[in-house]
Amino acid sequence: MKIHRYKKKSLRTNKKNKFFLKLFLLSIFFIFLAGGILYLLIFSGIFNINKVSVSGAKATGSETIERIAAEILSGKIFDRIPKNNPIFLPANQIEQSIIDNFPRVKSVILVKNIKEHTLAINISERETAAIWCQVLPVSPEVSSSTIQTSETVNLPSPENCFFIDQNGFIFGEAPILSGGALATVYEEGIRELKIKNNVSSPKILEFILEAKRLLVAVNLNLTDFIIKSQSVGELEIVTPEGWLIYLSVSYSPASQINALKRVLQEEIKENRSRLEYIDLRVSNRAYYKLK
Repeated sequence: MKIHRYKKKSLRTNKKNKFFLKLFLLSIFFIFLAGGILYLLIFSGIFNINKVSVSGAKATGSETIERIAAEILSGKIFDRIPKNNPIFLPANQIEQSIIDNFPRVKSVILVKNIKEHTLAINISERETAAIWCQVLPVSPEVSSSTIQTSETVNLPSPENCFFIDQNGFIFGEAPILSGGALATVYEEGIRELKIKNNVSSPKILEFILEAKRLLVAVNLNLTDFIIKSQSVGELEIVTPEGWLIYLSVSYSPASQINALKRVLQEEIKENRSRLEYIDLRVSNRAYYKLK
């Protein structure tokens, strides 16, 4: 009876030992398998990105963007893991670096093609909505230099001019142009304007762009805007013919331009060349002065 119990206990021990041996061998196998897969995916370089392509960069340097991305991809994480590995590819770093170096770039989309070992960079650029010029205030005793536009009206001489998008974001330096197809805005104030800043207020910029669009209907598509004071909310427009239009941001551009169109067609008529100004700052009214 004792011998039988001893044999049963011995059999159970042998089975347990064989189970743990199999478990140990399977663990070793999976460790090596996982290590092999890890090496294949991360360190072998078989899936690494080796080429960068750029699309959508019209005014932005494609070659420079490619170089920026290639420099980032050539680095390593913790001095061990290649950054050009598609698993650990630093997409946010590449996108932010491109946007920081090129303010004209509005958005960046990265697409990985593992089969072709390529990173495609799709660029979306900002569209120019206006040229914004900064004019520093001068004391009344000091005469400032001006840009001559006609015998009667001079534009203020700006310190610098910038390209802006429809949201007022400054993305590049612009030449000092007057009477161009784009709205040119002269803002008088002490606030310094820089690239990557925002200009004016969204309300004033939206007003200017809409007014510019509507002025085409009265054959005044080449115009310059002067902001004397944003707090007052009033604008001056210098026309190519040398006379002024006074607008108020408090009222819609459409109502004021409609009043302008009416007074030009019904009252000014052939005396348009004798105009000094038309004042539209009173709702549904148009006051004007002839030379």
